[in-house]
Amino acid sequence: MAIRMLTEWLYFALVFGLWRGSDPRKTPTHLPCPHMNDPRITMSLVLATIGRTDPINAFLDSLSGQLLDSLEVIVVDQNPDDRIERLLAARRDAVRIRRVLSRPGVSLARNAGVAAASGSLLGFPDDDCWYPAELLDRVRAWF
Repeated sequence: MAIRMLTEWLYFALVFGLWRGSDPRKTPTHLPCPHMNDPRITMSLVLATIGRTDPINAFLDSLSGQLLDSLEVIVVDQNPDDRIERLLAARRDAVRIRRVLSRPGVSLARNAGVAAASGSLLGFPDDDCWYPAELLDRVRAWF
């Protein structure tokens, strides 16, 4: 069981880590999957950020191409001002977004995001990445 969980976690981390800057036309259309697509599986994306707004807009725009209805995005804000809150306020109707405050440091931020997450799968996208259409559904189907 532990080996299977580790293998699934590594695969999930690999998939979530390789998409930054990739060409969506070259993404696989099917990920090999030994499991059925279980609708009870929920996904939380923990996005730690400091000092960026434009890349976060691009990331949130890329989520509109996902079919996953059980997705939450936890934006861990390490900024000293409210720039992220203003950005997220306009997006809350399209995606379930939660803002969590944290002191600077990616590990602190991710830990704060994990504590706030409710999903059965966790992803840790960088604040300057984006996802091709339907990527998260293909990842969930693998589990």
